[in-house]
Amino acid sequence: MGSNASGCVGSLFGQQNAQNGSIINVSVLNGILDAFSSYIGGLIGQQQNSIFIINSSVSQVNISASSTTGFIGDSAFSVQIINCTVSRTNVSGASLVGGCFGRFSSTLNATKLRIQFTRVSGSFSVGLVIGSNTGTQNFTNSSSTSNFVKNVSRDE
Repeated sequence: MGSNASGCVGSLFGQQNAQNGSIINVSVLNGILDAFSSYIGGLIGQQQNSIFIINSSVSQVNISASSTTGFIGDSAFSVQIINCTVSRTNVSGASLVGGCFGRFSSTLNATKLRIQFTRVSGSFSVGLVIGSNTGTQNFTNSSSTSNFVKNVSRDE
């Protein structure tokens, strides 16, 4: 897997528009996603409708863009995550950088979400799970193990 593009970029979908879509038993392994602008995600660049992500993972992927994430770059719709993992992944960007979401503004219900051995770095709005958040999250039986998060100022 490799990508070098502008706009919304994802291993599965640049943009996801299907109503009540599902991603089930999908693994993205050993890849590079690199974009010049907008949203980039290990699974979806920009989510434009509700989605269920079940038994899926992003592992050993290098993701970089101006705004970026592990699973979904930009999400303004509800997300249900069950038994999913982001592991051994490097996520970097200028702003809106998160291990699971770069920007999130809806309702997230996550059960057994695991973030393991993942590095997240950026200059503005950086978080292990969500870079920029205006939504509501509910986490059940979720965990974080041996991760690194760095907010790099523009002056460094």
